[in-house]
Amino acid sequence: MARRDADLRRAKATRAPRRRFIIYCEGENTEPGYLMALQRSFGRDALIELEVIPTGHSMPVAERAATRARIEGVARGSRTR
Repeated sequence: MARRDADLRRAKATRAPRRRFIIYCEGENTEPGYLMALQRSFGRDALIELEVIPTGHSMPVAERAATRARIEGVARGSRTR
């Protein structure tokens, strides 16, 4: 017996997407400890990524975060609806 086309369609997602956090910092020692605490706190439900930018100033860190947000389409006003 032949299957109908509707039977071959993929089912809609039923699981909620995982939360994603990208943490920018300039410190190389303390911040990774904070990251590990976040991972333990949120468990496997969160994707946490740490990007260390050792500059000594906060402005390059903020600029890098803003640039990545624009590139990934998550900056305020960058999404198309």
